[in-house]
Amino acid sequence: MFSYLADWQAPGRWGIELLTAKRRLILRPMEQLYVMPLGTVNIDKINLPDNLDNDYKPGLYRQTQAFLEGNDRFLCKIQEQFDNARIYSEMAGY
Repeated sequence: MFSYLADWQAPGRWGIELLTAKRRLILRPMEQLYVMPLGTVNIDKINLPDNLDNDYKPGLYRQTQAFLEGNDRFLCKIQEQFDNARIYSEMAGY
């Protein structure tokens, strides 16, 4: 079970918090991971191998690399993009 709250027009940066039985996982900004263990209020940053995300727009380098190598395993097919366009428009308030 989970719950969520979203307001695309609200001020501030985007973020996600995931709650497990033993910890809170915080992605704020989305490119960084922080953990709050159960029973504490300490928030620890988890160091991730993110040099490509820091040097380029997050995700762009590997997405472009996959495209150039013909690896479409993680890319949407044109029909999937078409089908999702309605959802994207709703999210943007069109």
